[in-house]
Amino acid sequence: MRSKAFTANQQPLIGHQTHLRKGSVIAAVFLERLMYFSNGGRPEAPQDSQYVGFRGGWHRRIWTRTLGRRGHLSRSLPLEISDVNYKSLSCDISLQCLWLSMPRILFFLVLARVLLAAPHDPVAYVNPLIGTQKSKIGYGGTMPFVAPPFAMTNWTPQTRQNKISITSYEYDDKSITGFIGTHQPAIWMGDYGYITLMPQVGELRTTPEARALAFSHSDETAKPDYYAVSLSTVDGKRIRAEMTATERCAFLRFHFPAGAGIDRVLIETSRPGIQGFAAADPKTHEITGYNPHRMDAHLGPHKLPNFKGYFVVQFRQAPQKTGTYGLDKPDASRGAFAEFHSSELVEVRVGTSFLSIDQARANLAYEIPDWNFDAIRTKLHSVWQEKLSRLEVEGATDRERTRLYTALYHALLYPRIFSEYGRYYSAFDDQIHTGESYTAFSIWETFRAETASSRSLRRSVSMA
Repeated sequence: MRSKAFTANQQPLIGHQTHLRKGSVIAAVFLERLMYFSNGGRPEAPQDSQYVGFRGGWHRRIWTRTLGRRGHLSRSLPLEISDVNYKSLSCDISLQCLWLSMPRILFFLVLARVLLAAPHDPVAYVNPLIGTQKSKIGYGGTMPFVAPPFAMTNWTPQTRQNKISITSYEYDDKSITGFIGTHQPAIWMGDYGYITLMPQVGELRTTPEARALAFSHSDETAKPDYYAVSLSTVDGKRIRAEMTATERCAFLRFHFPAGAGIDRVLIETSRPGIQGFAAADPKTHEITGYNPHRMDAHLGPHKLPNFKGYFVVQFRQAPQKTGTYGLDKPDASRGAFAEFHSSELVEVRVGTSFLSIDQARANLAYEIPDWNFDAIRTKLHSVWQEKLSRLEVEGATDRERTRLYTALYHALLYPRIFSEYGRYYSAFDDQIHTGESYTAFSIWETFRAETASSRSLRRSVSMA
């Protein structure tokens, strides 16, 4: 496939032709639209692009940039695009550069060797916070998920109660009310079968407003394989929270401050008006339960009485006390809690399932068999590294790599797996079946970018 030569000042619309440019802005064909729709508006608009209306949506016009003096845009360098290598998503560029002097040519050759020799970990370029803040070009409605590609359950800090049109995390919020295992696929859709955990000290506080703790982005680390943040208590002490995950489970660590009194982990099973369930067993260090909430239930005719999001929460340390709350109050939130010695490190494993509590426990035993947080994080990092490394780029700046690999990270979150080792719950008949199942498979605008990129990059990925 060969396209005609063009010059940079012609400003071609990327999206109708596939190319990468060595030594300039890296623009991968179908990934261009992917980058805009996936990343939204956070933290800032790309400097070398402009947005124009496109059939009711948006299309980005990429300005090609050479390594000219002072980083200025070069508008006189003709390019000729040759055959595309879909394996590495790169292509050979023939430059008509008679105007270049020999010293400049040598400089570019040396620079290219340096860039090509430098190893790049694509996971390090992903910024999950992109798209979580409203900006001049819009709101991405994304969340900083910690999860493998296509995971059944995604884990994110929760700064607000999510619902249809509201996601769990908004960058400009000042406090965190929990860490939620969510299945909300997009801002215009609701959640279902979710679970929220929150560390706290002092008296028991169950409502989101009462349990909220302030945080700063300077104390926050967000990566595809790891999230960490410091939460400020009322008396100025800090709780350090860390999180990593597998396809259906999560591993959390809470570092409680010394002298803060009672250390507690709260598990919110369901919100007011939802008939969730929770039970605590201090002998097994477990809290179990389910959440039957489906925020989109009013959009369909089926009641689905068998639907539930089940969970098993396990603590490595033996709790001093466990209990439940709200189970006898129809208009209150429901949940459970476990209390520990002051200034303790509390490690928590969470298994989720749509089949049963026993299956949630089995998922947890299979995916996180040991109390080794770093091992789970390392495995998750490797999974993302393998997936993202299928796209190799040359000549991009760190900022450009961040936009590109973050867009690819967002694209690889869906569709989500909905089966659990050979069985799955089906909302079509409210029954459990044998086989594999996926959900959150959007087809709105995806043919322009997502479908092509998925076909090019997807191979089976397993956390086993």
